[in-house]
Parts: sequence; structure tokens; C-alpha cells
Amino acid sequence: MKFEIHGFEMKYWEGVADIWLSPECQWGGLQLPLQSRDAIRKTLEHAPATTTRLVAIEKEQGRVIGTLSLGQMSGRRSHAAEVGLLVRDDFKGKGIGSALLSSGIDFAENWLG
Repeated sequence: MKFEIHGFEMKYWEGVADIWLSPECQWGGLQLPLQSRDAIRKTLEHAPATTTRLVAIEKEQGRVIGTLSLGQMSGRRSHAAEVGLLVRDDFKGKGIGSALLSSGIDFAENWLG
């Protein structure tokens, strides 16, 4: 399966919402269950400037199949970051999470210090 990693843009918000609302991501992720799609959109629209989001896009159909959030800390912890990683339930085990994590680490080490 072919996919690409992109920086998040609001045109991807619905695909990210689909992932956040999927059963396995709700069970094993840090997002609260039963969020409305409106609340998810607002969260994505109003992310802190220190948050970087990446998405994995399936080439064939152009849908979002994974997402990574990298939130850089501030002050004495500016060398550290919080990472959130989610992959669509039906695309797990295909290297998407590994590719997102690798891209996130590369970005953090080479661009954020």
C-alpha cells in the first residue's frame, strides 16, 4: 500500500475526526469518547502554535489513514515534546505508524532542536 506523509491542513480535518472517533482509537487513545465532530474541528483549528501535526494520506483514494501530533514544551522543557499517534483501525500493521513516528522524530531533531 502506498501512502505519503504531509503536514496537517484543515482540508484533512474530517479524516482526522474519523480516526479520533473510531472504536480502537477511542479505547486506546487519549481523546475523550463521544466528542462531536464540531468539537474535534475546533480543537484542530485552534491548536497551539507549538503543535505540529502530520497526516498519512493513502495515495489511491486520498484519505487520511494516520495522524501524529507533536507538541513542543516550553521553558526549561523546550527540549521535550508530547507525541500523539493514531492510525485508522483498518490500516494498522502496515507501517503507517512507524512512518509517521519517523517523520515526527526527524522534524523534532532537525527543525525544533
